[in-house]
Amino acid sequence: MKYIQVRFLGSLQKFIKSPSLSNVQKFSYSTCFKSRTTLNPIFFDILPPSDLNGEPKSLLLLSTPQHISMITSKSIGLQEKYPNLQIVTGSIDSIFPHNCRNGYSELWANEYFEILDSVRLHADSDADLDHITKKGLKNDNNWKLVNSMLNIQFNKNELVLNISNTIFYNNEPSTLFYFQGKQINDNSQKNSGYNLLSLKIKIPSSLFENINLDGKFEKINFSNFLKKLSFNDEELIITDCKYNLIKKINGKGAAIFLENNSDILACRKEVKVFAKIIDLSSKSQNLEHYQVLAGGGGSWSTKSAMLALSPDCAKYLKSGCKVEFYMVDNSSNEKIQKNSILKKDERRKGIYVECCSQETKFQNEDVVNGDEIVVKDCFSAGCEKGFKFNGINYTSSGELMHVET
Repeated sequence: MKYIQVRFLGSLQKFIKSPSLSNVQKFSYSTCFKSRTTLNPIFFDILPPSDLNGEPKSLLLLSTPQHISMITSKSIGLQEKYPNLQIVTGSIDSIFPHNCRNGYSELWANEYFEILDSVRLHADSDADLDHITKKGLKNDNNWKLVNSMLNIQFNKNELVLNISNTIFYNNEPSTLFYFQGKQINDNSQKNSGYNLLSLKIKIPSSLFENINLDGKFEKINFSNFLKKLSFNDEELIITDCKYNLIKKINGKGAAIFLENNSDILACRKEVKVFAKIIDLSSKSQNLEHYQVLAGGGGSWSTKSAMLALSPDCAKYLKSGCKVEFYMVDNSSNEKIQKNSILKKDERRKGIYVECCSQETKFQNEDVVNGDEIVVKDCFSAGCEKGFKFNGINYTSSGELMHVET
């Protein structure tokens, strides 16, 4: 019987048996990577797929917050059992389809991910304080809000996910870590086993050779629940602006256009409004929708007539640009959330990233409601703060990116 010594989580050393990957899970199709999403999990059967083209070398594992302690434990168990397996684990707000707050998603690959960069969450803490241990995350720091991000590069594309808050489940402001495969001997080992503020990985382009992404959008589809606002067929041209502020549209105070809009006035609930900036002098257009953060509220000051947009718009905002306004169609979003999980939909196959709606109160979902549902060939993640793809922010509730596989 062959045994190997494993330097596990820096300070913890253990002798474990060197296993084969014979005890594996059946996935449904053969390629360079395998994926599946589990909703309402009960059994947490996270095992290497048997029909992968080659031996599994890496795993990307994302979970909703209430399961992050279990997923952390499962990640540790996999790393102990398969010391050459590279594991990247993080917490996200929801799982596809549409705002499911109870599940996890797996993506297995037959090549290692490249660890490009990582920053520890507790950089000033004791060296062993934020190690991932068998008891989970060990940290005694006070709670604080953080912006933790997972950056994933594949082919010529870049996806940035916002890691969710896990303070109510493991006393950590966020949870993101990786275990580097034992046989990888480079600088990427230094933060292996630590809770991270940010992590940047690169997925080998060979994993996507059968779907021919290569920086093009033939296999990437986008959808949203934005409804274009009508202004009686009037074209809206920005006539005065500064930084991220629209001061005047068509020579009038910008805010009045939204204050008097019939679609907004008809809504009983508070709605989020987004603006699209169109440069009429340019052939290439900016695809991003910028949220309207503030505006209107009376005529007592000059500022009340302005509209403040997301700061990212400043480099595109200039006089002469056309502006279109959109609001999130919550009625359509709610209908799809109620129905999508119950229907067998072929479009579930692939990789899905979603800007999910924000939770307004704490929900304890440790008690599973409903049967466990396994969606094969599907890897998914949802973030309340939205996601960024190739430099464009997708931040309206219900916005979805689908990569066909």
